[in-house]
Amino acid sequence: MFCRKNILGLLLVILTLSLAQCAKKYDYAPTDNSPVIDSISPQRGTENTQVRIYGRNFPVDTSKLKAFFNNKQGVIIEKSTNNVILATVPSEAGTGNVSFKIGDKNIVGPIFTYDYDAPVISDVSPLIGSAGTEITINGRKFSASPSNNKIAVNGLPATVISSSVTQIKATVPETKNGAVAITSNGITSQGPIFKFIPQITGLDKTNGFAGETVVLTGKYFDAGPNVGVSFNGVAATIVSNTSSSLEVRVPASTSGNVVVTVDGINSNAQIFTYKVAPSITGLSKTTAFAQDTLTVYGRNFNGSRTPIVNFEGVAATVLGHSATEIKVRIPNSVSGNVTVTVDGVASNSVPFTYSQSIVASSLNQTSPVLRSVSGIDGASVTIKGGSFGTTASRIRVTVGGQNASIVSVTNTDVTFLTPSFSSSQDNSQQIRIYLDNFEATYPNGNLTFVYLEPTILATTATIVPAIGLPTGWYTFTFVVSGNNY
Repeated sequence: MFCRKNILGLLLVILTLSLAQCAKKYDYAPTDNSPVIDSISPQRGTENTQVRIYGRNFPVDTSKLKAFFNNKQGVIIEKSTNNVILATVPSEAGTGNVSFKIGDKNIVGPIFTYDYDAPVISDVSPLIGSAGTEITINGRKFSASPSNNKIAVNGLPATVISSSVTQIKATVPETKNGAVAITSNGITSQGPIFKFIPQITGLDKTNGFAGETVVLTGKYFDAGPNVGVSFNGVAATIVSNTSSSLEVRVPASTSGNVVVTVDGINSNAQIFTYKVAPSITGLSKTTAFAQDTLTVYGRNFNGSRTPIVNFEGVAATVLGHSATEIKVRIPNSVSGNVTVTVDGVASNSVPFTYSQSIVASSLNQTSPVLRSVSGIDGASVTIKGGSFGTTASRIRVTVGGQNASIVSVTNTDVTFLTPSFSSSQDNSQQIRIYLDNFEATYPNGNLTFVYLEPTILATTATIVPAIGLPTGWYTFTFVVSGNNY
């Protein structure tokens, strides 16, 4: 029993020491949501080297976080995401762990190797531009010989123009956003990030509707990982992205500037104009005859082409239009919906009713109803009915398919002269009447006109001496009497 107690005591001491070592390493007990440093890049450098610190669960508010290199505080430049923080190495930091301090908690990461002999970049100007931009790198421990200084942007060689021990001038290569690095006398130091200004050279369409896709062409659209497109300040959804092309879905916004933003750098702007669907707010009349004029009221009627006004699918003749009004001649159609289409986009629909068809109920008299009359060519006949209007040019009457001559028109009476009778026709011919090519209804049945054939009742011949003429001259008279001549 005594030995067993000693063994248990020894295990307890070992466990206590192990926990103490863990506490010393993390300075607090880590949990699933605790910040963790996984890696750093680069792992070697000198004063002012910008180091990306990768990890998990970093605080959103970087003011609550301090970065240290070998226990010397660095400067946090930016927080890209909740997993990446960019910080600069302080002067004379020495080799040691990269760590964070959040409140009273320390998070320890990998070792950063401090190179005392490396060239030091103090600043680079400008830090935004395009390929060919001339940058000035200030610092110390550079080589006075340009050939001994190698400058790179995002890992690609830049062209060195001139150099001294404290300043180098170089031109930026065609690449993406990345760190400016210098290798002098065989030792490399990494400086700040150079960012390319995205450039829009064109849009495949400069006007359209929300929800459509638009393709932007240009440069440096993939220069950095954080790419956005806005339409007058409203973010668009990116469908696809290459270095020179961006396909986006147009958001609900208003006409204005289209701008591409890459890693916080805005491009030049291109104008995009929103199309708005036409909208009908009313009609000058909701019931009328075909060929009447009518005004459609609304908005957004102006487009690149004359608007199309349909009456239940039949296009009306547009007599004139503005952004808010369209004057049309009503086509021959049926009651239903009126719509306006501008540049291929249809409006809402509003109901329209064609006026009641004209009614032809009797001939020459109203009571009793007379459905048939007779006569000869050129006989005057009056159709009794309703809704004829008062415009003779809108009325057409046929007898046996031949157009009759209109004499007069009132809303209830149409008087016409019968056309010539052909011997090849039947004597009884149907009378039809139309208003704007819409035929009347005949509530009492069809109306007919019966052509009467001529009838000879008697003939007489008379011969008498001619008056005022020489003897022997006579006047001959032949008379035919009858009906329906």
